[in-house]
Amino acid sequence: MTTKPEVLSRIEATFSQLTPSEKRVASWMLAHVGQIPFETAESVALATATSGITVGRFLRKLGYRNLDDAQKSRRDPHPPWG
Repeated sequence: MTTKPEVLSRIEATFSQLTPSEKRVASWMLAHVGQIPFETAESVALATATSGITVGRFLRKLGYRNLDDAQKSRRDPHPPWG
């Protein structure tokens, strides 16, 4: 049984509280789960017609420092220190 990556659970849990721009980022991430490890904040911003600042703000709202932090969470849903 595979578990849903933590980043996706966080997106789904906060979706209704997001701004319209943040919802575009969230929707893109939910639709492109497999691409997340290969993206940068700027490439996500370009794909969602937002800014890198919006992507960063969205990720901080989810509890991540940046996209790299969210990518690490996706790769290892149970870090040894957690």
